[in-house]
Formats: sequence, C-alpha cells, structure tokens
Amino acid sequence: MAKYDFAIYYNDKQERKKIYPNDLHDIEIRAFARKTFLYSDSEEVRLYPRYRKDSPHFYSLQKDTRTLIKGEKNEAHDDRVKELVEVLTNSSVSFNIGYFTFEEDKTKQFNPLATLKNYTWGKEINRYISSNSICRHDIFGQRQELAQSSLFPSIGIEVIKSHYPDDAAFDGWISLSQITPMIVAFDIVDKKNYFLKIDSSNKQIRVIYYIFDGSVWKNDTRRTDIISAGAFREELRSQ
Repeated sequence: MAKYDFAIYYNDKQERKKIYPNDLHDIEIRAFARKTFLYSDSEEVRLYPRYRKDSPHFYSLQKDTRTLIKGEKNEAHDDRVKELVEVLTNSSVSFNIGYFTFEEDKTKQFNPLATLKNYTWGKEINRYISSNSICRHDIFGQRQELAQSSLFPSIGIEVIKSHYPDDAAFDGWISLSQITPMIVAFDIVDKKNYFLKIDSSNKQIRVIYYIFDGSVWKNDTRRTDIISAGAFREELRSQ
C-alpha cells in the first residue's frame, strides 16, 4: 500500500486543507481524520489515517492510477495568478476572449473567440485531461449553466514564470480540446500583459497563443507545425 506525504480535505467553507502524518500524533486531529473524507493530492484516491507511534501515515485501498500535473509555485507566479483571478472574479463585466489582427492600414481589430457571460472562476483547479493525467490549471473558468456549448467554452489560463507545459499537459489539452469546447490561454510573468491582457474597460481578454480545436493557435493562425510541448516551449521563448 502506498504511503502519502499528506491528505487533503475540504472544510465547511469549501477551503482545501492538508493533514500531515505527524499531525496524527495529536489525538484530536487523529479523531478528526478518522471521521473525515480524506483524499490524495490529486483528489483521485480516498485516504485513511493509520497511527503508529514511530510511523503515522495515510494509506489507500485503491490504486492511484492518474498522475497529477502541477504548475509551478513561486512568488512572482503566484502574485500574477492572484492578480488575474481578482480581476476576473471581482468584475461585473462579461468579457470577450479573443485576439488582435491588423488591417492593411495597420489599425488593429479585436476578434472575439467567445463571450464569457456568467462564468465562475477559480485558481489551482484540478481537471481530468486524459485517462492517466489530471491537470491543475492555474486559473479555470466555466459558465454557471450546466449545458455545454461551443458558444461558451471552458477557459484555462496557464501562467508561466519558468516552468513550461510538459508533454502530458500539452498532449492532454490538445486531445481534450478536440472533443470538448475548451480554450487554454497562456500568460508569461516576465512579459506581463503581452501574451495575455485583461482590459476591463473594453471588456476584453486579449490572447496571442492558445490551444483550441485540437491545435495551437497564434492569433488567427492555426500552428500545425507546433505538435509537441518542446516545440511550443521554444516558440514561446522566441517571442
């Protein structure tokens, strides 16, 4: 049986909390853990506490069959995620997400991909992206209504400081976006508001690179040459 570094649970406010093995030395925490639904970090596997004075731990009765793909964690990255989420959640605006193209006279034109009306937003949201992978989106939004439609795609925003998407994440997004209405947009901390910019006054989320309909796109161009995480990484770094 696998041992786990910690177990997670959700409190009454639906806040994600952790219990560590050494916490089980406390009799009250131990009693709480025994009556609480605990899960692995991926939230894929139900966990149970087992107390031993020399080695308290958590165990499962099932196999953890999916890998959780985590994003990066550093102050600059986390500050940018917080900034974007606060704009999205505190605004009463229905944003259009889209990209700019330039006319012959060099004036720019905003081209909407979708209108994000009545969307709920959150950070560090786990989503199944393949039969063996779970992705933790930095930011994720979806429409409050239950019906799924290409008019109202789910939106993932990945914020990059130094950690670019790996093969599992990239391949999962490409495959999933072929079968479900979904846009994954990218923001780079060191080029703030270049790759992605939220303009509340114009009700726009402007993107440059995004995954949609099974491909990487740059503005209005389907980049059929970018078919791997490595190629995508080099493309972003070259900008």
